[in-house]
Amino acid sequence: MLFLSGTENVSKEREAELKAYVRDFKGAYRIIRGEDEIKGARSARDISNK
Repeated sequence: MLFLSGTENVSKEREAELKAYVRDFKGAYRIIRGEDEIKGARSARDISNK
């Protein structure tokens, strides 16, 4: 997971690098933005690979 402020942006290149890194370790990839999404991410069950 990548935690960002509600207004923070990630470049397409950086996002592709993060996806590749997560894929190498067979993990789940998710960007969580702002306090509302942090509160909404209740469990790993809610996470899906993108």
